[in-house]
Amino acid sequence: MSKTLEKIQGKLEHLKIGLLNILIVEIVSRDRSVAYTKGIKDANENIIQIADILHLCHNLLEGIKDFLKRIISSKMIIKTEAEEISTEKNNKTSEEKSKNEITKANKEKIERHNIKKELIKEVKNLHAQGYSGREISKITGLSRKTVKKYL
Repeated sequence: MSKTLEKIQGKLEHLKIGLLNILIVEIVSRDRSVAYTKGIKDANENIIQIADILHLCHNLLEGIKDFLKRIISSKMIIKTEAEEISTEKNNKTSEEKSKNEITKANKEKIERHNIKKELIKEVKNLHAQGYSGREISKITGLSRKTVKKYL
């Protein structure tokens, strides 16, 4: 038998002896440990076992989560604080990855922007050489309004 099991059995026996030595025990507050449940029940089956406030709150939260999952939506996710922290870390990691990766759409957008910059430079150069807006429009294929806007 492992040392852990021996310790648990020793604690159960100690708990049983302690409870038997108390003359009148009606209610025992305990955590959700199976070992304590068994020890108290072995000592006296008539003892009422109640969970402490922390475990009552934990049980209530679990019950509410189960209820909401059944009633509201099967797609609803209710996370504990630890799960939220873990999710936030994963989201930050994926955001960092997506910032580092330039998508095809972003590449095309950058390319279009660079082409536009070159076109604006060309319009300004032609204007500096003395061409009129109408002439620049014919040379570049842009509308006169666009030429005027670029100047």
